[in-house]
Amino acid sequence: MEAVPRVIIRVRDLPEPLSYEVSPGTSILIGRMPDANRLRLENREQAWALESRRILPVKVDSMRVSANHLLVTALLDGSMELLELHSRNGTSVRLQPGMPLYVEGDVTVDLASRGSGIGSIGEPRPADWTDESDFGTQVVAAINDWLSPQTVDLRAELGPSGKIDVDGASFQLADDHALHIVSTSGGTYDPQIGVVLDRIRIYVHEQNMRLEQFQRRVDGMIVSSPVMRDVLRRVAEAAEQGRRTVLLGPTGAGKEWLARCYHRYSPRSKGPFAALNCALLERDLLYAQLFGARRGSFTGAVQDVQGLVEASHEGTLFLDELGEMSLEVQKALLRFLDTRGEYQRLGDPKPRRADVQLVCASNARLDEPEFRMKHFRDDLWYRLSSAVIRVPPLRERPEDVLAFLQLKTIRGTTLRVADALSPAALRSVMLDPLPGNFRDLENFVDRLPLVQRVGEIDVVQVDAALREGRGQSAVSVPEQPLIIRDSGRFRRPRQLDKLPDNRTVDWEKMASSAIAAFVADHGDSAASWGELQTLVEKYLKPVFVATTTDLGSIDEVSKSINYSALARKLNIADGSTVKMHLTRYVERFRQRKHG
Repeated sequence: MEAVPRVIIRVRDLPEPLSYEVSPGTSILIGRMPDANRLRLENREQAWALESRRILPVKVDSMRVSANHLLVTALLDGSMELLELHSRNGTSVRLQPGMPLYVEGDVTVDLASRGSGIGSIGEPRPADWTDESDFGTQVVAAINDWLSPQTVDLRAELGPSGKIDVDGASFQLADDHALHIVSTSGGTYDPQIGVVLDRIRIYVHEQNMRLEQFQRRVDGMIVSSPVMRDVLRRVAEAAEQGRRTVLLGPTGAGKEWLARCYHRYSPRSKGPFAALNCALLERDLLYAQLFGARRGSFTGAVQDVQGLVEASHEGTLFLDELGEMSLEVQKALLRFLDTRGEYQRLGDPKPRRADVQLVCASNARLDEPEFRMKHFRDDLWYRLSSAVIRVPPLRERPEDVLAFLQLKTIRGTTLRVADALSPAALRSVMLDPLPGNFRDLENFVDRLPLVQRVGEIDVVQVDAALREGRGQSAVSVPEQPLIIRDSGRFRRPRQLDKLPDNRTVDWEKMASSAIAAFVADHGDSAASWGELQTLVEKYLKPVFVATTTDLGSIDEVSKSINYSALARKLNIADGSTVKMHLTRYVERFRQRKHG
């Protein structure tokens, strides 16, 4: 008994070939939506012959295949006749060696095999999303913008997750949606649709990575602007590659947030993260903070001190204000890097080792040789600057400003700041240079009046709040000392602009007071980095500022206090920061006490 011939069908986007037997006197109609009633044969003899044969439809689930693509007929002599039905993407035949072209025996056909008709089509633009909820919509919009000038009748559509087509024209998005590429005409895909789909596949992967980086950022970080999302991407890449990184940008632009993101993205994310501000300490104290110290090695060292290098072993150490590091400490840090982690505690000859990844930040122009000539060692710079990433000021990131105002609420209310501002007032904030960046913006929000209605804050109030923190409304300390209430009595305080440099602080008492207030307000909440930041920013820093400025007994924040002078004495960025913390201190520690 002679074997029944088979036709084997291959299509690029099908995982396996399809195989069908074709009995003599039978025809099979191959296509995406095969329909014998729509057959239009030019050869009348062929048309008459089909009327006496059984036509079996064979559906091939691929948008590359035309509705009626190929007609295969088994002849009585055992051969097969293949008739191409003017499909859009063509058909090629794989013959067995030694077999004639009229085809006897099995035959393999490749559907949709026509050569490329697509030239250089570029790539879609990055999706311009500002929030996770907008991600899928913007990815689809970017792909459709890219497809529109092409010669392919395709469009992208967003669908629910889990519904992925077998034809390779569907992609899973990181926001749990599915992206589908469909034909705008409902017809057959372009001959080289694979080229387009391959580009889209790469693009979707890149956009998914961007969203995942955004989702893994440190909680509370504002990354709505395209420029900051690009910065975040570069930080993530440097972290994943284990490259030492220097973040250059103005004060308050978010460099420490990015350093914490670096740690979260890096293979060391399960290890410790430590931070040190190089501008706050003198040479020996900075060395001791960095590398540790032996008891008695400097005044006040009553016990052995563990340095941050040791504390961040197998983790990440963030060195802020790198340009302020003393030359002696720079020399020690260079040796630490050159010896692959060997260091000595201050006053201790015993060598130690630590495996630490360094991330540094500075608002100085460390990348300029002329600046480094007098301030920073070139050899250390080149050890640290495997990746140099610029963090733009907030004035170049209007999307971040708006996102911040939409996130924050007027103090004591549920009204968002962006809603509380009139349109003109909001425009005034958006156009402001915000020289202090996020710190400037945070202080501005704290100065806004208490309102309850949408659009109630006008331009005059906004401009006054912006000017207040820039010395434009500050009043110098009068010639006569201030009179300040102190436990129901009045006393003459010392001149506020002549605070002694050797002031001592009862750190234990100060910290206990801040922690007690925090626990009273928050209870035994779950430990998190966000809770720690709240403790430091809303409780510990206000108590510190009030204590060290001898203003722990004030019941109101006076406009006559020279906050700029206090900031200089405490080595704080600006007077508005001092005023903000004193306001928080009065509201939490004084008004509640008297209330």
